[in-house]
Amino acid sequence: MKTGNIFFIANLTACFLMLLSLGCSKEESKPDDKQAPTVEIITPIADAIYARGNFLTLQATFADNEGLKNCIAIIDYIDEIADSPGLKSVRFPWKPALDGVEYTIDLNGSNELHVNENLFGDAIDFDCLEGAYILHLSIEDINGNTAQEDIEIFIQ
Repeated sequence: MKTGNIFFIANLTACFLMLLSLGCSKEESKPDDKQAPTVEIITPIADAIYARGNFLTLQATFADNEGLKNCIAIIDYIDEIADSPGLKSVRFPWKPALDGVEYTIDLNGSNELHVNENLFGDAIDFDCLEGAYILHLSIEDINGNTAQEDIEIFIQ
């Protein structure tokens, strides 16, 4: 047998054994993570009044045993404030509530993260309806587990 053929067969055998060993390797099995992420909210404060022209700021600490993915914030308008001296010509809720905006905060796969973020990017519109709003927070971890928090606030 020629030397070139021996090297070819040796290389072919080595490649075959390498592919065989890759196919037979055990995958690490990840434990089933059923633990939902947690959040400790500092602001906004439930039932507090937030002035038009100011930001609605989320200060919170998020945590998860495996890693955090994101937090999605949505705000809904519920009801006007009774006997409010507000602008009577205003007919629409704050724009993120009116448009159904989903504001996403990336939590970067961290196990614990403190955020201080102005929600929805802009200050509360001066010409939005005063009243009760509910801020919905949906927190997801890297394994798809979720937790929800709802905070009722008032805009005036």
